[in-house]
Amino acid sequence: ISSSLPCQGVLVKADIDNGANLDVGGSSVTADKVQGTGGYILLPGESVGVPCRNANEVYIIGTGTDGVMWIASVD
Repeated sequence: ISSSLPCQGVLVKADIDNGANLDVGGSSVTADKVQGTGGYILLPGESVGVPCRNANEVYIIGTGTDGVMWIASVD
């Protein structure tokens, strides 16, 4: 997430119409399912809460046409 926003966490939701999964994680997230760097996999329509201190600490990998929505829990 490119927005710098101090927060307690971010809820990330994959668009139900996505044709592929999203990978959610920190700055070292990859889409290769390798232990330690592989992200949390979100299927289309799924969501996950990510604890963080700033929204820009959350990284999302998807295809160019995948949609993602997010909302932060601010202090």
